[in-house]
Amino acid sequence: LNLGFRYDYNTPVGEEQNRLNYIFDPTLPVNLQGLSGVRGGLTFVGTDGSPDQPWETDYNNFQLRGGGAFQLNQRTVLRGGYGRYFLNPTGQGHQQGFSISTPLVGSNDGNRTPLYNLSNPFPTGVPQPPGASLGARTFLGRNIQYANPEFEVPYIDQFSVGIQRELPGGISGEISYAGSRSHRQQSEFRGFNDPSLDLVRQCDVTQGGNRAFCDEQLPNPYFGVAGFEGTARFTSPTLSRFELMRPFPQFGRIFETERNDGKIIYDSLQFVANKRWSRGFVVNSNYTYIPRYTQIGASSGWTQSAPDGDDGGALNAFIDPITRALHEGPYWTHRKHRLAASGVYELPFGRDRTGLMGALLQGWSVAPMFVYQSGQPWRLPNNVDLVGDASLAVEKDGQFIYGMKPCIGQRNNATGQYQLIALSAAYGCTE
Repeated sequence: LNLGFRYDYNTPVGEEQNRLNYIFDPTLPVNLQGLSGVRGGLTFVGTDGSPDQPWETDYNNFQLRGGGAFQLNQRTVLRGGYGRYFLNPTGQGHQQGFSISTPLVGSNDGNRTPLYNLSNPFPTGVPQPPGASLGARTFLGRNIQYANPEFEVPYIDQFSVGIQRELPGGISGEISYAGSRSHRQQSEFRGFNDPSLDLVRQCDVTQGGNRAFCDEQLPNPYFGVAGFEGTARFTSPTLSRFELMRPFPQFGRIFETERNDGKIIYDSLQFVANKRWSRGFVVNSNYTYIPRYTQIGASSGWTQSAPDGDDGGALNAFIDPITRALHEGPYWTHRKHRLAASGVYELPFGRDRTGLMGALLQGWSVAPMFVYQSGQPWRLPNNVDLVGDASLAVEKDGQFIYGMKPCIGQRNNATGQYQLIALSAAYGCTE
């Protein structure tokens, strides 16, 4: 028996001068010129009673380990083990307000009519980082993000059980099961400030809605209001209904990072056979069958960029932020079958030679290797809505391998309806 115990103390990040954001407080009043009843804004660590760190310390990182081997008889051994391991998260929190960019809003109508001359593209000036001085007015009109204050350190449970047997001819064989369960994987939620599902359905042509309803331009209550400088909410007299129907329309998208939505499930059956060195010959071979390597709410492929420009696709847990449906599918390194064999064979023609011929011919060997494994899963494409099952049995066609049905429809801006592209119609798609 081998038994072990480990404890990790992993503190959240901090900043010497408290230059970090805390939570987004939906009840925080926002003082805006000519507008009343506006609520919701960023808060900052170490100010107004907020803690000095963006999330709490997780004290529960206890890790038990255990392994054992039991000799069933002279030639057979049973082995098994279990261990819990905590990850070392690398999240650094957010510093909105302590750095800021000034985007160029060059037009309100798709660049048909320019707003400014090139000689003065920023007539309202270039904003300076305000720090925490603006309070709830920080980053008005922009996308914002904050860290989940209840973030916990992710961990993984690993376990295995197997039986090993000595076979005739100096061969050992082993059959084992190995699996793991990853819990509380880091993730983020990007739908905190998205409009309601009811509104989205009214704009979804696949559910009888009309996209024009969400795109309709309505009077912008933030037009010219101090605090929104450098954003479209300051320069445009109208905003779409979709933007104005956000729960907190004074902001764009709101991301909550450092969440624990993710889980990864791994199961495998492993076969190993080794022939020990004898008569100048040794062979090692193994086959692994992995029926399940599933990710839920973590590492789910590429998605649209985060507010700071980082893609962050591997952390976006939700395939639909409005319904909060989690990503679920094969992990990107999943290989259902893997067979590997290698060995060394000492060539016999120099064994009994002496003198010069022995020096030239003795000691030569060949070392072959063979590896076969299944292909990797496809990542979901970007900027698409998946309707139905897009999978296709893999077929070879010349130099190309197809893994998804190329049935693609694009929205007609004039009619609001979807139409198959020419490539899809030629392939045989009908809807």
